[in-house]
Amino acid sequence: MNLHCIIIEDEPYAQKLLEGYIQRASFLVLGGIFTNPLEALPFLSEHKVDVIFLDI
Repeated sequence: MNLHCIIIEDEPYAQKLLEGYIQRASFLVLGGIFTNPLEALPFLSEHKVDVIFLDI
């Protein structure tokens, strides 16, 4: 079973780090990388996402 995920992170280094971890997890499918939550809203309204890696 695959889990669809996205990254919401404004720091480029953290984006790449998370992307690398996700690529190593065969069960995760990365749908997109966004720099802020408002950018992600259109994607979330059209796609099923199981996990959000969120900058807090």
